[in-house]
Amino acid sequence: MYLISWDPNLNTMEASLGGHITSAEARVLCEELENQMGDLRGQIDHLVLDCTKARKVDTDLNRLVDGIKAQATLLGTKLTTVYVPESTRAIVMTSQNLQNVLEGRESYRAAA
Repeated sequence: MYLISWDPNLNTMEASLGGHITSAEARVLCEELENQMGDLRGQIDHLVLDCTKARKVDTDLNRLVDGIKAQATLLGTKLTTVYVPESTRAIVMTSQNLQNVLEGRESYRAAA
């Protein structure tokens, strides 16, 4: 299950993932996000991916997030913030994407 929302006051799009994300649902999520981001090309300053409520993700979470981030960057998003359930995953993802983190294009946070 997922929910996509757009806040025009903050120019922020948020995709929240919850429950069990199957491979088919992950593909649909990516397509839906791509369509909505395409409609708002150049208007999205901040993309928030909240994965903290996803109990299980059939596809590798890193691959899913990487695909969404790549598409967002191509469509002009300035910052992508990813919320993950555990601090160790946030540390690993930060390390794997350190250049983009240092340049202020990506941020990884653990659930509070």
